[in-house]
Amino acid sequence: MLDPGLVDEVADAIHRDPEGLWALAGSTTRDAGTIARGIRGSLRNGALLWRVEVGEDPCAGLVGEGSFDPRGGARLVVWLDPRHRGHDLGVGLVGEALRRLVSHGRTPVQARVPAGSYAALRILNRLEFTYLGFSRTVPGRVRYEYRGA
Repeated sequence: MLDPGLVDEVADAIHRDPEGLWALAGSTTRDAGTIARGIRGSLRNGALLWRVEVGEDPCAGLVGEGSFDPRGGARLVVWLDPRHRGHDLGVGLVGEALRRLVSHGRTPVQARVPAGSYAALRILNRLEFTYLGFSRTVPGRVRYEYRGA
């Protein structure tokens, strides 16, 4: 689980990544404090979140479930620091997050990703998520669902 003491560090890293912040929350205008409050709120509400370590980087990413979006709704959360992207870590990260969420009875798992994020779409399709269509609440996003094996 995500150590509450690392929330500020993870929030600051997400804030410094406008592309990742857009993919994660549909916004690039949030400050690190707002992101940290969103993460803490998700944890208080029982969300399951794990930090990702890559090599010597203890906060290389964040996976699990949460609602960092003021519009609400728990969903799959995957953020990976830009320094670690492009190394085929996505399928493994999302696969491990799914394994953990399913083992905690958190199904179905919803995902809402930017329609132009081909890497995210490839990962969701490879892991057998079902395409549900375009989001009615967030323009430019597509919705997927994973029900487990």
